[in-house]
Amino acid sequence: MKAINFLEEYLSNENKLSPELKKMISDASFRVNLYKEIDASFQREYHSLLRELFKKEMIYRANDNENDDGEYFESIYWCSLFLYKIGAVDDVNILWKAKNIDFDTYCAFDIQFLVGAGLDETIEYLQSKSDQDSKKALHYILECKAAGDFAYMEKWFEFRENYFRN
Repeated sequence: MKAINFLEEYLSNENKLSPELKKMISDASFRVNLYKEIDASFQREYHSLLRELFKKEMIYRANDNENDDGEYFESIYWCSLFLYKIGAVDDVNILWKAKNIDFDTYCAFDIQFLVGAGLDETIEYLQSKSDQDSKKALHYILECKAAGDFAYMEKWFEFRENYFRN
C-alpha cells in the first residue's frame, strides 16, 4: 500500500488505525513515506496518527539495534515538527520524554518543538501539572526562555520546515 492510500484509508476510517495500518507503521521506511505524504497534504485530522507514529519513532530511537544503520534517526524530529504545527499543548509531555530518550536526543531535540501551542500556553499548562516530568520540562523551558531560545520562533520553524522538505 502506498502512503497516500494509507492516509486515505485512515481518514475514511474516522481517523482510526485498523490492525493492518497499525502493522504498517512499524516499518521505519514506510513512516518516512508517510511523512513525505503528510507534508504535502498536512491536515489536523492526522493528529492521533502522528501521536502513534511519534511513539514508534521513540521506540526506534530507544532501541539500540545492532543492525540499525541510522538511516531513519531524524524521523523523530520530522514527526515532532508535525506535532508542533498541530499545536496541542498536551503533546508537550510526550515530546519532553522524547527529548530525554538518550544523550543524542537530549542534545539534538530542539526545545522549540515543545511549544507548538505557544510558549506562554505551554508554561501555563505545565504549571498546572504536578508530575515530575512536567516540573522538569517547565524548569527547562523557563531556563531556555531566559536564555532567549524562543526569540526567533518563526525563523526556527522556517529552517526546520525547509530542512525536511529538502
